[in-house]
Amino acid sequence: MKKKLRILIIDDDLDHLEITRISLSKQSKDFEISTASSAREGLNALQRRNFDVVLLDYNLPEISGLGLLKQLREKNATIPVVFVTGEGNEKIAVEAMKAGASDYIIKEGAYLKMLPRVIERVYKHVRLQEQLRKSQERYRHLFHEAYDAILLIDSDNYQILESNKQAAHLFGRPESGLNGQSPLSLCDNRCAERFLRALHTARESGAAQLDEFRIIHADGSIRTVEVSLTVVESGGDHILQCMLRDMTEKKILQRQILTSKLRLQALFDGIQDLISVQDEDYNIVMANRKAAQWAHTTPGSLIGRKCYTVYFNRMTPCNNCPISRTMEEKQTHFLETSVADDVLHIRTYPMAGLEGEPAYAIEHIRVVTEQKRLEEQLIHSEKLATIGILSSGIAHELRNPLNIIEAARYYLADTIPPEEEDLHNKLAIIRVNIQRSSKIINNLLEFSRKNNLDRQEVDINYLLESTIGLIEKELRVRDVIIVRSFESNVVCSVNIDGVRHVFLNLIMNAMQAMPDGGELRIHSYVDMENDHVCVEFTDTGMGISEENLKNIFAPFYTTKPVGEGTGLGLHIANSIVLRHNGEITVRSRLGEGTSFTVRLPISGQPEEKEDERVTQVQETQQTFPDLMKIEQGQNY
Repeated sequence: MKKKLRILIIDDDLDHLEITRISLSKQSKDFEISTASSAREGLNALQRRNFDVVLLDYNLPEISGLGLLKQLREKNATIPVVFVTGEGNEKIAVEAMKAGASDYIIKEGAYLKMLPRVIERVYKHVRLQEQLRKSQERYRHLFHEAYDAILLIDSDNYQILESNKQAAHLFGRPESGLNGQSPLSLCDNRCAERFLRALHTARESGAAQLDEFRIIHADGSIRTVEVSLTVVESGGDHILQCMLRDMTEKKILQRQILTSKLRLQALFDGIQDLISVQDEDYNIVMANRKAAQWAHTTPGSLIGRKCYTVYFNRMTPCNNCPISRTMEEKQTHFLETSVADDVLHIRTYPMAGLEGEPAYAIEHIRVVTEQKRLEEQLIHSEKLATIGILSSGIAHELRNPLNIIEAARYYLADTIPPEEEDLHNKLAIIRVNIQRSSKIINNLLEFSRKNNLDRQEVDINYLLESTIGLIEKELRVRDVIIVRSFESNVVCSVNIDGVRHVFLNLIMNAMQAMPDGGELRIHSYVDMENDHVCVEFTDTGMGISEENLKNIFAPFYTTKPVGEGTGLGLHIANSIVLRHNGEITVRSRLGEGTSFTVRLPISGQPEEKEDERVTQVQETQQTFPDLMKIEQGQNY
């Protein structure tokens, strides 16, 4: 429904007032007409309600029409007023227009017929002016309150016509301080020519843009901005609108974001497990460097590929896939699986998307092949330790039967007549094997005896002989020949059990390195120049590659199959020697053999008393003291 125009007629001539009202009502149904017969009545009506147009007669008794017009303009500057004057008063009408009347009409002829058109024209004109005024106000508000700096530049002489608040802030100058200046004076010298070309381009083509443009702040600092130039028309003139967006804070923020991203990426790539993020269709959306190395590619090349194809070379998702279960149940899941020779522990975790709901899954894969192998080796080591304890107990228990056998042999040798040579020969064989058994028991007890850190001065050659005796049978079975090259008086202060363990480990390693038999040369000597005792173990085995040579002293490092080595032997041996302030060195060539050299300082601690020196005779006497007395008495 069309809005009616609310019209107020102010005229002191009641007859003319009524005629005008009736005429307007008949000519248009869109007029809602009110009347006032005096200036006071008219002002009261304007205070009570709003009108769209006022018809104002010049001749009023209390105040002239011009006086009332001025009062109306003071109270309402925008209401359109049509001034009505008599014939011959055109001069008064012109004064009314200057005082603020929207239009005028002279009471002559058929003016009443013209009056509706005048009223509608005036109303539309004033309404358009009001809309234009509001539009201009909005533009001014947008111009001055804009987030970006704006300069209005004359397209002919490139002078700044106007600038907004943000421009003044950007350049560090008062709001009006930029007007009249050349924008080229605000640029860094290295960028002025570039900005001038952009102004020419914008004037010719209508627009231009500059990225990372450098301007000068009032304090002399350089700011980085983005520049956008467009041509706008104003009153027939073409003006260049220059918008500048400060990129200084943005670049700082970008640098901070980039630094944070690089740190997170470094942390992500530094994780030595396989980490990837996948969507519900198993597509990889993010992966660390370790995951890429597993797949023999780069992290970027993994994006968009299926996880089951990358990791497991499959065309379909894996059975019992934890990713699918995590996506369905929104919970963490775990799976242990095998790929080729590797054992994998796979854990998956739900990951929220931008809306806060789980949209991805994090897959954490840890290769636990080595861990599993170490667990098996540790179990094997525990078994060996248990066997050692049992062996010690068995060795103690075997001494009593051997004593009984030796006593019986001695009794038989004493009672059998000398002429029974065959029987005496058999008894001699029994005697030799009893001695051999006692030696084995003695070595076994010494080796399984609880270790301590006490050091004693000992003959290294004796330690070597006793250690060889522990595995003498094994050496014969494996066809390994021991070539001894012992210098005399090779004595130093050491922890006997620890050094015996070192020698045993090196001999065992040499024996295992010669599966088809060979020669193990053991050379002991004194390095007087460096005050060290040295023992070299040189085998004719298969040798060690350079790649493995640098890891042989690392804990749990072994090239033997599972169950045949713990990877701790050389590590422990090296630790023992280091505790003696010594060292173990190694030389090896594939196919030719290996040589280990143990170097121990001669004076590891203050010398022990002479009666504390350990000798082979004392050890033998402690084994079966009673039997030794018997043997010495019978001159066997």
